[in-house]
Amino acid sequence: QKFLDSRGISAYNTRVSKDASTGTFTVLQASSEVEESTEWHTFSYEGAEYRLRVCRGDYRELMSLLTTELTAVLPHCLNETQHKMMVAYIRSFTNGSIEEHKQASELWITDKGPI
Repeated sequence: QKFLDSRGISAYNTRVSKDASTGTFTVLQASSEVEESTEWHTFSYEGAEYRLRVCRGDYRELMSLLTTELTAVLPHCLNETQHKMMVAYIRSFTNGSIEEHKQASELWITDKGPI
């Protein structure tokens, strides 16, 4: 968790995979953008050293479908708040940002129309 926090990555849309043959870990972040990091990070836990990397693009097919469909919704937004909300969700599903997702959720709550 400390590693993710230091990189500004939320654990809410990640999972961890371990390569049993090398003992290395890969943090897989859900997003439509794919970025397979070649940068390995070393961390210590309970006296042992571990290596891990972060790769974006987990569930990319689903995330791509979501971004495509939300983009198609943009012309049908009824107000600026709805438009900003959809744009924030699109960015979140594209780059894996939980902060963008939180922003979209806050906009959703503030949208008082249509009634």
